[in-house]
Amino acid sequence: MDWHLMFKGDYVTALELGDKTPTLTIDDVRIVKLEGEDGTAKDKGVVYFKETKRGWVMNRTNATCLAAMFGDNTDDWKGKHVTLFSQMVQVGKERKPGLRVKGSPDIA
Repeated sequence: MDWHLMFKGDYVTALELGDKTPTLTIDDVRIVKLEGEDGTAKDKGVVYFKETKRGWVMNRTNATCLAAMFGDNTDDWKGKHVTLFSQMVQVGKERKPGLRVKGSPDIA
């Protein structure tokens, strides 16, 4: 077990998924002030699911995927299902696991 899994926070991480591909139901989408690595607070989009109290912090790639599937208005995302997976991604100079959108059973 990776030691990071002992300290789950308020947000879902790719490390937790491993090779699982869960399908979750979007319950809400909010803008939340989160502190970045540089210590400054920034507004971030966060998706919340019916199946867990923990949120999923959006990046542009994932938000673009959800908008392509469900439309530009985040109110329209509520009640939709999204399947996630973990993939190694480049974040600055570092490669680490990131959450990605696999698709949705709501779309043929």
